[in-house]
Amino acid sequence: MSLVILWLVACQPVKKDLVYHASYAGIKNETENAALNKIIDPYKLGIDAEMNKVIGNSEVAMPKVNGEPETILGNFVADLVLEFSRTIDQETDFCLLNNGGLRSSLPQGDITIRNVYELMPFDNEIVIVTLKGEKVNEIFSYAASKGGVPVAGVEMKLEKMNGNLVPADIKINGEKFSKERTYKIATSDYLAGGGDNMNFWSTGTIQTTLKKLRDAILDYIRLKTTENKKLNPVLDGRISIVN
Repeated sequence: MSLVILWLVACQPVKKDLVYHASYAGIKNETENAALNKIIDPYKLGIDAEMNKVIGNSEVAMPKVNGEPETILGNFVADLVLEFSRTIDQETDFCLLNNGGLRSSLPQGDITIRNVYELMPFDNEIVIVTLKGEKVNEIFSYAASKGGVPVAGVEMKLEKMNGNLVPADIKINGEKFSKERTYKIATSDYLAGGGDNMNFWSTGTIQTTLKKLRDAILDYIRLKTTENKKLNPVLDGRISIVN
């Protein structure tokens, strides 16, 4: 019993001291936070105003959807990346991205800068990779294993075989895919570096564009606005599951 009493007595001043210091730290932090907020708030208001600027309008919602071979959002981004890449290298054959890189949906109606930053918060850049057909075939096998990924310039079917999906009837820009050819593919530097387990790029030659994927999206939307056009991406069957 004496040990218990000694422990309580010994702890009492320590507890008071801890409470005092904790309270003091809280007051100090509140004061510091208030001072910091006073400095930051004007900048935050300016940033918020910029991020909330409307840069375009879409006739359709572009939801982030998982588990579908093709999505409106994926088509929209892949198409504009391919279009941009062809301004750098007009021989770019197709575009391949990943669903995980598209982080949020785009709304029907007004689209703001904030919407695009939420969709693409990363600073990934667009690159163009030259690959031999044998390696490109691995790209399509990868796309099939994922049940479809965002692509542009490609049409392909996914067939069920022994419980897995395999690519079939692959066409690139309307022409039958050939393992004997060399292709140029637009993608992101993250994926070209092996991100999302895309290891097939390693033998390719990478051409940089110095264009962030996010900036390409922003530029495309702004361009359509200057042309008095609304965004209207569609599902066109570029990737479909058969059987």
